Amino acid sequence: RIDCGNLDYGSVAICVTYAHHIVVEHNLISGLPYTAINVGWRWAPGFTNCHSNLIRRIRIEHIMQVAGDGGGVYLMGEQPGTRVLENYVNDSGRNYWSHGIYTDECADHMEIAGNYVTGTLQLKSGVTLYFDENATLLGSTDAGDYRNLDPFIDGSGNPMGHALVVALDADHVAIEGPGLIDGQGAKLAAKQRPFTVRPFLVRFVRCSNITLKGIHLANPGAWTLNFSQSKDATIANVTIRSRDQKLRNNDGINIDSSENIKV
Repeated sequence: RIDCGNLDYGSVAICVTYAHHIVVEHNLISGLPYTAINVGWRWAPGFTNCHSNLIRRIRIEHIMQVAGDGGGVYLMGEQPGTRVLENYVNDSGRNYWSHGIYTDECADHMEIAGNYVTGTLQLKSGVTLYFDENATLLGSTDAGDYRNLDPFIDGSGNPMGHALVVALDADHVAIEGPGLIDGQGAKLAAKQRPFTVRPFLVRFVRCSNITLKGIHLANPGAWTLNFSQSKDATIANVTIRSRDQKLRNNDGINIDSSENIKV
């Protein structure tokens, strides 16, 4: 377990600069004011002595609590042979430019796959979120990690609107690929008494030109896929598993005040 940065807010738990064939794996890093792991040290094209490093199966929690412009794993420069695999990042902060996996300027020639970043993820216009076959996005089991960008009250008088993946007033947005978005709804519910923060898995509000293709959606806290005041959407070859948890209101697809939605 690594917990540092109490005196210097710019501290990094593990820093790999001009080094190669370094293996960092099976660690817990938590409670940092800034970045958890930094690999590389160059903001310009060209190869350096930093290459062929492995960052794998690290659990990173509650970082970027003070500073900004960083993330769970911060990558810089061209690094042939470097791999960032199967890491879990929970709560990468709410300051400016806070990321789960951060590929900064000239970061290239490396493999990044199978990493998990949790808490509310907002999609902006022109963004396609693509999941490889073995990629999974896990929803946090901490209610405080979710944001409600467009709150409303449901028919029973309960506040709603939190979401794991959300797009608000966005155009040309997409979620594609054979991977999985798993909301871990039952685990989230077990930590709340009563279950009041019930995140939708994927939510589009006042969006247009939306595509969902090939993705697997599972275990939401509330509705799985919600379209509100949106238009021009295509949902194709999407798999939804929402009833296994035995939670209430785990609808598959909710289309509300929307138009031209093709399923």
